[in-house]
Amino acid sequence: MTSGIVTLTADSEGRVFDWQQVLSGLFKVCWADGKKQPEFAHVAIRYEGYWFYIDRRDRETVSTFHLLMEVSRLELGAKTGNAPLLTIPLGGR
Repeated sequence: MTSGIVTLTADSEGRVFDWQQVLSGLFKVCWADGKKQPEFAHVAIRYEGYWFYIDRRDRETVSTFHLLMEVSRLELGAKTGNAPLLTIPLGGR
């Protein structure tokens, strides 16, 4: 059953791509229900009554998460100052 909440990645033939082929053993997101954040969560977010989190005891996932955070910081840092300046007139005509 699909609810349309999550974007599904498809291969060139339209089949749903299995991300476990790429991420197996490197990145695992756990889930739990309840009002309290899971005890062993390294990072966690509550969404639609469930907690989605990375278990701090899972060293491979925590390391991959930190690597992804660092790559994203580098990517964001590379974009400052080099982009063209866009001026938008706000005064009317």
